[in-house]
Amino acid sequence: MSAARFTVASRRDIAVVLNGRELTLYETAKALGLRSGDIQKTVRQMHADGVLLASDPEPVRGTLFSLAERYVDELEQALRTNQDPGVVAEHQTLLFVNAPSKSALDRVLGQADLVAAISWAARCGSGTEMLLAIDPELDVGDLGRLESALEASGVAVATSTVTALMDAQRLRSAALAARNAAEAIA
Repeated sequence: MSAARFTVASRRDIAVVLNGRELTLYETAKALGLRSGDIQKTVRQMHADGVLLASDPEPVRGTLFSLAERYVDELEQALRTNQDPGVVAEHQTLLFVNAPSKSALDRVLGQADLVAAISWAARCGSGTEMLLAIDPELDVGDLGRLESALEASGVAVATSTVTALMDAQRLRSAALAARNAAEAIA
């Protein structure tokens, strides 16, 4: 089975929110930080495709939606990243987070719709500091929702983007060239 059904971020995010639970269109949109109208067409298409189940044959206001059981494995496959922990890509976004407590950080990271944005994470120090590598394919709006949720929980967030990747030899060469240039000016 291919994970292609969930390659579009909006379909994947809706499926994550509706995996294992029934929610109305409004509740689903609210969980995603969106308005119902923002996802209505996508939810209806996913229902027509059989990806989502509905409590009513023809969805109306108040209809409960859930992810069809036969698509759970496919969703999980789509959520798996091909990026090994600790490996970054050029232009990848990194979040350096520092929480007042481990529970403040875990409250946010326990939300499946937000954690889907993260390729890998590294806990640092006492566990209240983390480096989060963001999925390189992530939509900017999804990153904003993750940052907002972290900040709302009192977590300090510093965002950076990988601009260059260097092995040790290249790093030494760049440092030596910079030092030589500084000495030439002096």
